[in-house]
Amino acid sequence: MDAQKIEGLFVAFVGGAWLLIALGKLPTPALLKHGWAKKFQYWVGPLMIAFGVFLMFEPRPKPKLDLEALATGIKREITLPMELGPDITLADIRPIDGSLGYFFTLTDASVADEDLAKRWQSQIVGLTCKSPQYARLSDNGVSIRVIAKTKLGDTLASTLITPVECKK
Repeated sequence: MDAQKIEGLFVAFVGGAWLLIALGKLPTPALLKHGWAKKFQYWVGPLMIAFGVFLMFEPRPKPKLDLEALATGIKREITLPMELGPDITLADIRPIDGSLGYFFTLTDASVADEDLAKRWQSQIVGLTCKSPQYARLSDNGVSIRVIAKTKLGDTLASTLITPVECKK
């Protein structure tokens, strides 16, 4: 249970206690026996319960990460271009269309091949979703766009991997 739900539960609990005091089911504290407090007793409890429930279930968007700073930080940790195997090179990492883009060059592909593109896409989605590094990004709502190009610069495949897709 996250802090937002605990906060909402606490407010709803206090509102319930306030309502029970107003209905006479719990002893009334001395502070609430005065005239001004009696006017508030009957509507403060239900309002606090409603507000607590609202807090518990209010969708709070996660703060957007600065993708440019994230890409720069990753590039500081590695040297680009980076050979990942005899036929694949990680050429660049940069933001693209609201996602973090990884740009690969497949050195064994000189022409766009549809079968190779499909195999590439299914493998890259599986590997990315299982990656502990992507799990941290996914928890912050970051999508990854993986772009594979041939050695001549033709786009072989472009795959968007969203946090929702990895949770399926």
